[in-house]
Amino acid sequence: MSSPQRRSRAPLSGAAQRGSGKSNTIAWLAHQLTTLYTTPPAGSSEERLFHSIIIITDRRVLDRQLQQTVSQFPAPDGLIQVINESSQQLLQALAAGKQIIVTTLQKFPVVVRYLSDPDSLPEGTRYALHANTINLRGKRFALIIDEAHSSQSGEQMRAVREALRTELNLTVPATSPDHPAAPDAPDDPDDPDDPDAPPTLDSETLIAEMIRQRGKQPHISIFAFTATPKTKTLELFGKCMPDGAYQAHSLYTMRQAIEEGFILDVLAHYTTYRSLWRLHKTIADDPRYDTRKASALLAAFVHDHPTAIDQKAQIIVEHLRASVVGQIGGQARAMLVTSSRRQAVRYKLAIDAYLAAQGYPERAIIAFSGEVRDGGQSYTEAGMNGFSDSETPQRIKSDPYRLLIVANKYQTGYDEPLLHTMYVDKKLGGVNAVQTLSRLNRIAPGKCDPQVIDFVNDVDTIRNAFEPYYTTTILSEGTDPNLLFEMQTALDASHIYTPAEITAVTDVLFTAAPAVAAARIPSLLQPAVARYQQHAADVQQEFRKTLDRFVRLYAFVTQISSFPAPELERLYQYGRLLLRHLPATGAGVPTDIYQHVALASYETRKVRSGAIQLDPEVTPLTPPHGGVGSSEPLLSTKDPLSEIIAHLNQQFGVNLNGAAIASLQHVREQMGSDAAVAAAFRANPPNVAREVFDERVGELIEGFIDDNVRLYEHIKRNPELAQQLREALFRLFLDDTGGAGAPPAE
Repeated sequence: MSSPQRRSRAPLSGAAQRGSGKSNTIAWLAHQLTTLYTTPPAGSSEERLFHSIIIITDRRVLDRQLQQTVSQFPAPDGLIQVINESSQQLLQALAAGKQIIVTTLQKFPVVVRYLSDPDSLPEGTRYALHANTINLRGKRFALIIDEAHSSQSGEQMRAVREALRTELNLTVPATSPDHPAAPDAPDDPDDPDDPDAPPTLDSETLIAEMIRQRGKQPHISIFAFTATPKTKTLELFGKCMPDGAYQAHSLYTMRQAIEEGFILDVLAHYTTYRSLWRLHKTIADDPRYDTRKASALLAAFVHDHPTAIDQKAQIIVEHLRASVVGQIGGQARAMLVTSSRRQAVRYKLAIDAYLAAQGYPERAIIAFSGEVRDGGQSYTEAGMNGFSDSETPQRIKSDPYRLLIVANKYQTGYDEPLLHTMYVDKKLGGVNAVQTLSRLNRIAPGKCDPQVIDFVNDVDTIRNAFEPYYTTTILSEGTDPNLLFEMQTALDASHIYTPAEITAVTDVLFTAAPAVAAARIPSLLQPAVARYQQHAADVQQEFRKTLDRFVRLYAFVTQISSFPAPELERLYQYGRLLLRHLPATGAGVPTDIYQHVALASYETRKVRSGAIQLDPEVTPLTPPHGGVGSSEPLLSTKDPLSEIIAHLNQQFGVNLNGAAIASLQHVREQMGSDAAVAAAFRANPPNVAREVFDERVGELIEGFIDDNVRLYEHIKRNPELAQQLREALFRLFLDDTGGAGAPPAE
């Protein structure tokens, strides 16, 4: 290939379905890239197109499957360097020019710190490198990113680019008498009398350099792989189409992978349950609580209540024995996905007790991180299982273990073909739903009908999560950078900070030694923190939310292209630091509310069982970034505990008299605070925005299947009633918002 052909450095994205061989594709690509050479000018020798190929995964523990797959390809000794220890190991691999480096994304920010402050290196590493100059000048890199949907964090990806900057030519000093500096080491660059010392850079020069480094770099080629690209992933790594939409450079769709037999359809056998329950107040007093927060706490109280856990544990065990253990030649396993570590612990205790009481031979394994305290007891994964957590992946494959109970562990990246059924007791949505349920899609001899038993999510939520990834995944439009200036204007108008304070903080951040900056910056931020605390809770909430959106959006937009606005770079750096120092807004509901209520009744009912059909038409993703100035926080109201309980009983109780009014009022409130609807009305006349409004109302009404089955069935049987409800809700929406709407507080 000629040199001009090889100079393109546009990032390339590939969407490959989970279970369809993505690790093999990544390994094959990495080894193929090592064989590419440039066509040299006359009289020059050829050189490799990429001096190093770096495979990056976002998982903090390096993916063993990916590591093994890359290493199994035939390669000369020393070609591959797996970074499975520390950031210093990555630094040494870069310095040595290893051809293929496999590492985690989280190691790069530490490498940047070492490069900017070599004295911060541990002594052993500093001595090992003291005679070596880390010279990346003129080097070209290929980055292969696994799970790109979560590997594009603004600061972390900037750290990758900064660690690989081509102008870097750093000599690592040695200060021990036993390890003297190399004879040809340069003089102290900070010595003002040294004629060869580089000039001292002021903050403005450093800002300009940071802005330049944020954009796409000509010496770095990016190849990004994901089965579930988010909107940011498509815009950052995808190709822009003539109509302004973005899509992957290469696509292997979920539908194609299912039809060709590389993965199984995890939605073909989907069963949903709903819980019916009632609470009652156990004290004579009637204390007042924040209605919204108290309702959430009480719903969680029921969700994790021993009665609820016991009922669902019985359903799970009996289904496991009747419908799972005989599958895949008697080798099938199941996974229970829980909403929290505490719930996982309670499930493990309940399932173990039920298995023992019934004399069943099957056993469960639990997987969670850290330590959980519940009911005065302390629990760990190893303590509950009786063996080390490192043994879990192998133990679950052998009898008597049949059920893996997880709390955030093994929900993603877990590749076990024997996994046949998943029990879900956790809210799922979007990419997270696809990632989690896709644990079931691996093929195995005799495996043909994976099942999902869902206690929490409704069919429409799961369908909406999967449809954007079923066929071609497209982002409808790119991000508007002008949103950054809108947010800056809104933040400036709050008068919580001053321009002088931003300058003072960022000057210290850019020019002072790291230890000095860390000591001085908190006091420089204190005036803004004090002004913030003087404002009402709703103002604090709005400022924090807007600042957080600005920081996230700036980190993303500046990866796409250099954004020559030094004032935005300063606000970004200042905002990142300020967010860490802002105190929490408002007080939560006292957990003594749990002592004032009791569960009067609880019942789990099967709602439906069958396939979730996906629309074969393309379902575009839409950009998530909203504007500013239209957000109106939800105002908290305090109601007596008796009224809060009565409202919850109407929503979730077996006796649904009066619940229809509450459900429709909830729809009205949701529509008045829906971000997508608000955006549609700001950009279009009401008759055009009405389409978005009706679609959202339809989604909320579909949610009645969980909250109010009788109302749901009544509306579905009566299309005329459904239309009348939409008309009435539309008129109420216009009255409530003046047709402008307001996105919900986050």
